[in-house]
Amino acid sequence: MSDYWKDRFVVEESRVNQMAVKEIRKQQAEYDKAITRINQDIEVWYNRIAKNNDVSLANAKEMLNKKERDEFKWTVEEYIKKGSGEDSLKFVKELENASAKYHIDRLEAMKLQVRAEIEKLYNGNGNGFKNYLGNLYEDQYNHTFFEVAKGTGMGIGSNMYKLNDKLVNTVISNPWASDGKHFSDRIWEDKEKLLNTLHTEMTQAFIRGDKLDTLIEKVVKRMNASRSNVARLVYTESAAYASKARIKTYEDLNVERYEVVATLDSRTSEICQGLDGKVFDFKDYEIGTTAPPFHVNCRTTTAPYFEDGEEEKRAARDKDGKTYYVPSDMTYDEWFKKYQKDEVEKTGNDGIIELTKLKEIMTGKDYEEYKSILNKCPNENIKALYNDHFNSLDKIEILNEYRGSFTPRENKIVFGYADEKYIKQGSHKFETLAHEVGHFFDNNKYYNDLTYLEIEGIQNSTLLKNTFPKIPSSSDIFLDAVRKDIEILRQSTNGFKNFGSLKEKLSTTAQSSGVQDFLDGICDTKKRNIFGWGHSKGYYDREYNVVKKAERLNDLKDFYSSIRYDVKTQQKLKDISRNYRTASEVWANITQAVTLENETGNIKFIEEYMPNSLKTYLKIINNRK
Repeated sequence: MSDYWKDRFVVEESRVNQMAVKEIRKQQAEYDKAITRINQDIEVWYNRIAKNNDVSLANAKEMLNKKERDEFKWTVEEYIKKGSGEDSLKFVKELENASAKYHIDRLEAMKLQVRAEIEKLYNGNGNGFKNYLGNLYEDQYNHTFFEVAKGTGMGIGSNMYKLNDKLVNTVISNPWASDGKHFSDRIWEDKEKLLNTLHTEMTQAFIRGDKLDTLIEKVVKRMNASRSNVARLVYTESAAYASKARIKTYEDLNVERYEVVATLDSRTSEICQGLDGKVFDFKDYEIGTTAPPFHVNCRTTTAPYFEDGEEEKRAARDKDGKTYYVPSDMTYDEWFKKYQKDEVEKTGNDGIIELTKLKEIMTGKDYEEYKSILNKCPNENIKALYNDHFNSLDKIEILNEYRGSFTPRENKIVFGYADEKYIKQGSHKFETLAHEVGHFFDNNKYYNDLTYLEIEGIQNSTLLKNTFPKIPSSSDIFLDAVRKDIEILRQSTNGFKNFGSLKEKLSTTAQSSGVQDFLDGICDTKKRNIFGWGHSKGYYDREYNVVKKAERLNDLKDFYSSIRYDVKTQQKLKDISRNYRTASEVWANITQAVTLENETGNIKFIEEYMPNSLKTYLKIINNRK
């Protein structure tokens, strides 16, 4: 047998591995969030229990007072409303009973609150993992089908796309390992072990009189151990269900024999090295014995086995039995769209759909020019956002001056073209349009896996939900990235006291306008546009002023203090509150730079001065719905 099949399926194994890596990162990110929340919960209870900085089991066993009972009851209600799942019904009943008790001690309340976070974590990850495995199974079936059908001429266009939800659910619901355990069994086993350890650590901490930092260190260590188990579980289960998908494909295409193909590098196990190249009959396909995974974290795959020459066939049959030929260099995506998709949205010859509301108000020349720019944009996610969502705008207007805005409540963009004066300075004709579209993309729910713990905390503290909206630029991950870039600039400018050569470098070209705008948002100065480009002081102070007018500054300050921000002065409080509008402008400026990457040099300034924001932005739009 030639290396054709081995090479193709080694590539497939690598692709499955990358899918697993993405899922691991997703689940471990949820662990990181849970660790933060648990540490915050423990800190709150510790502060209540500690007397003169001393903690004891006796203090921990004191009954909740009325205020604490009310707060605990609210926590219970919130968990039941938002965090419970089908696997937590027993715990929900436990919580309901606990919240109804008059006599409940602080230690018990703390344990239950920590458990609630663990239940939310494992329910979320468990359900997400189930969906991931279902998607992986379908994906691997489709890709395996394609590779075999393309190489042999068997079945292209006939029976591949017939997997249904019922079949997929049945497959992933059945255990594959010899111990008879389902992937969910392994998840819940780990949950119970984690809970038992955490509860023991908390009780022993009070017995020993440990300080807060000591307990949190132990909790984090145990959580991180569980976090690392995620990788092992995801890798192994991914390999197993990819293997199950290949069984189904081989069966549907009547593949009679298959070959074991190991990844032969320094990390390959002796088991897999010994099985590499072994050929088995399909009827003998058994995961763990004659097919991978053979062990935890197994990277071995299988490939259909044909005698030399069989793979040279290129004839294919459509669903009506007619013969056609497939180009040898056809990609999976090309084949799938051509032969398997029932409907493909018409996007025109150039890839971008008709942007109807823009076409209605622009001259034909300007419209075609902007469309051409979008088609040449190297970022496929930007193109997809335009294709999927641009036409959901309610209104677009062109101004006679170089400015623009996006109004969320009206779902409306207004913009003006840059005139020659600014174009000579480095601006682009469509700069404002691309920027305001960025605000539009920021004000809609197009993205997966974003959390808003900080914004939710502010909303609950100030009761100003509309002032602090949950949009991608105010998500925890994006705010964190923006603040990292702020800190880098803070250090390089001596706390924003000495801009020196930086100002000189940035002010020489309008291509740095996005970075100048960023600095304008960071620096609370009396002068507008400290660098030449930016917004007004009132623009960036809007959130602070609204909170002040609502007489909620103390609530905002208390919340920031609870998450360990330094708000000892009103100026520091104002500086932090400016971050949200600054992040919104960063998002729009990055969208502008990425959209016009082939047209301007804006992106190089973004890469230099806002690297963390750019990296996170690209990650978010890549994980769109």
